[in-house]
Amino acid sequence: MKHFQVIILITLIFSLMNCSQKQDKGQDRIKENFADNGHLLDSISKVFNSEKITLDKWEEESVTDSTFSLTIINAKQVPNRSNIDSSVTLFKALAKAAQQALKNGAKYNSYQIVFVKTDTINGQVNKLHESGMTIKNNEIR
Repeated sequence: MKHFQVIILITLIFSLMNCSQKQDKGQDRIKENFADNGHLLDSISKVFNSEKITLDKWEEESVTDSTFSLTIINAKQVPNRSNIDSSVTLFKALAKAAQQALKNGAKYNSYQIVFVKTDTINGQVNKLHESGMTIKNNEIR
């Protein structure tokens, strides 16, 4: 499984370098806050084959604890919990990419990356935390 996560990490880096941007009018305002105009979000969605990505605390006025949160919803590729070292490397790479992609990335003290599985049963949305980690700035290299 470590090999699989290394492949995902390499694919993520490659996608960040060569991403072709798709415009989604609902995401335009969010993408304006990224120095890369949202290429990172498109790349993460593509690499992990996710349904959606949500962000918390990306607006200046909503920053209360200086943690930027990125939630990857219904990803087909999820970090393997059994290989901790590989997962930590992957989460640190995602945090570093987010920090560098945001116009004001330096204002955050940490980055929380979470993979969530959602489904709807009888009209009620259920969310299951599949994997996640909070990375502090001093852990990002």
